[in-house]
Amino acid sequence: MTPVVMACDTSGSIDPAMLTQVASEMLACLEMYESMGDAELQVLWCDAAVYPQLVTDAAGIRPQGGGGTSFAPVFEWIHKNSDDATGVVYVTDGYCSDFGEKPACDVLWVLT
Repeated sequence: MTPVVMACDTSGSIDPAMLTQVASEMLACLEMYESMGDAELQVLWCDAAVYPQLVTDAAGIRPQGGGGTSFAPVFEWIHKNSDDATGVVYVTDGYCSDFGEKPACDVLWVLT
């Protein structure tokens, strides 16, 4: 099974409390994957650049960013590095106008 990619907006409009909530959801995803025998989650932190991270436990969750907002780097990264992904869960406050090209897989937008 090809994993779902989780993307998280880390632009300046995202506060630390929201990142804590997102990290909690990532841990829940890892628990679900553990029950299926695969305990890793491809996370893409993104402001105007993408910061990929393979998360396997709580200690591995390290958000990066804090600048402007662009969704395009996430979709470019998926196209170049994980074009067989089955889906993207993108957590954001929605303040962005640069979506870039949609990946071949479905995108679930989670608005904070």
